[in-house]
Amino acid sequence: MSDNHEDETHLNDQYRYITRLGHGGFGDVILAGDIQIPGRKVAIKRIRQPSSELNEEIIHEMQMLSKVVHPNIVSFYHYFEIGDQLCMVSEYCARGNLYDAINPGEPVPLSQVFNWGLTLCEALSAIHNARVIHHDIKPSNIFLTEDGTLKLGDFGIANTLGGTTIYSAPEMLDGTEVIPEDPRPDIYALGITLIELLLGRHPFIGVSKKDALLSGAEQSFVDEIEQPWAREVLSKATHPIRELRFQTAAEFANAIRLKHVPDVFDLSQFQAHQVADRSQKALAKKKWSTARRLAKQSVGISALSVSANVAAGRAELRVHNMVEARKYFEQALHIDKRAQVQKELGWLKLESGWVSHAISLFTEHLRYVPDDMETYNLLLKCFYLKDRYDAGLDLLNKIQAHAQKVQCFGSNRFLFELLAQNQDRETVIESYRKESASSPFIRYNTEIAREIVADMKPKMLFQEYSAPSSQKGTRENSIAISWVGEESKRVETSSPIFSIGRQDSNDLRSQMRSVSRRHCAIVNLNQEVWLYDLESTMGTYVDGQPVKGRAFLLGVHDVIVGDLPLRIASSSDLLI
Repeated sequence: MSDNHEDETHLNDQYRYITRLGHGGFGDVILAGDIQIPGRKVAIKRIRQPSSELNEEIIHEMQMLSKVVHPNIVSFYHYFEIGDQLCMVSEYCARGNLYDAINPGEPVPLSQVFNWGLTLCEALSAIHNARVIHHDIKPSNIFLTEDGTLKLGDFGIANTLGGTTIYSAPEMLDGTEVIPEDPRPDIYALGITLIELLLGRHPFIGVSKKDALLSGAEQSFVDEIEQPWAREVLSKATHPIRELRFQTAAEFANAIRLKHVPDVFDLSQFQAHQVADRSQKALAKKKWSTARRLAKQSVGISALSVSANVAAGRAELRVHNMVEARKYFEQALHIDKRAQVQKELGWLKLESGWVSHAISLFTEHLRYVPDDMETYNLLLKCFYLKDRYDAGLDLLNKIQAHAQKVQCFGSNRFLFELLAQNQDRETVIESYRKESASSPFIRYNTEIAREIVADMKPKMLFQEYSAPSSQKGTRENSIAISWVGEESKRVETSSPIFSIGRQDSNDLRSQMRSVSRRHCAIVNLNQEVWLYDLESTMGTYVDGQPVKGRAFLLGVHDVIVGDLPLRIASSSDLLI
């Protein structure tokens, strides 16, 4: 239908077409006069859809708008249908939207921007209290009436988690779980809108989504604002971590009125840190269950505590619960990207098979903590897995003076020298005869070296760094192994390395064909119990899960070795 023809058209016998205000893929918006109330003008959004398939977006918008009556929110009146069109009638804002009303490229004065900001915060508070989240705050969705009153409009995607990318909060773009009722994306979008007005340009125009996320994380655009109090308030409003943003529009409004962000001491952070510290002390004493319980308690007190999340991550990492550990470390970095968890992230990468990434992270960590012996041993493990034996020996030579009292370095040097094959195998074994008396790993790997002619590495054991417990009076740990279904068959042992397989040289022998000659080994050292699968043919399973490399044993576990069912307790005083 042409504009000329519509000049004479009456809509719903109530409105007379005046002119088109805008149009898009949905249809168009027209200005119409109210026939029954002379001088009254309305805006009518029309949807080009068959009446039998009424546009869900517009109906949704009508439902959202009908929930709120506020002087700074565009009023919705009613809707009607004309043929194949759905028409939504709402308040007409004569001066258009804010984007069109300001001079392009010209900064808006600070006082005007924050007067508008205060008004919009109050409007947002009203809609949020009605459980409506706008999800598309931007200058083109903010309108001005004839007398200059600001009105928030265009609720077409309210509560739908939609939005315009360059105004979207980081959690809307990076895959973070977001609930539709969370008001914090609106607060972020309003903060970006106010920054755009102050700068005379949007900080992300011409920037890719990835770069926008990076820039948002750094908040470098806030530095361009001259007034310190404005920087402080808008930095809080646009914080990339939603938990550190204003949590409500009312908080945002209060900061604008005060011209600063009120300091609120969060006692929960202090309490969480104290409990996290207790968790770390329990971890040092190898009280695994206590450490995990306290760490989870500290996160429960304050999920925003970096120390609580790091403590929880470390507690899970120590018992080889990699999925949970990763979750806590990622949360710590989400709260503070400066959290020093390079070592822990490297450990996670190492266990996931990303050895080159792990090397980079361990190297970075050692720049800050150059005397961390455990990290040097983790770096050695990376070289071991990558068959870089000469690189491992070079590292051992560099730290030799500082590593003499740590048994794992001597054991692993022996392993590296055997595998490097720089000299005769028996010559290497003979040179470590004295050390083998005190090192169960040297003794075990010597057996393997003499037993296997060709590829001996899959059956060998790299010694992990395992610092003695800081708990006084620590006694030698004894484990218990029983055959499922045969109560009389039970073994208790405190041997540091206990091997299981078909060959006679194993500590526990089975003639079952599904059991490999050297199938698996239990390492029981310094109150840590680990089960290693030695690249067996039929695999090793702990509580139904296949062992990939090694599994931490804490408590009682059902273990399948090939087809041999066992029950293993990490301490012999546990009932099995």
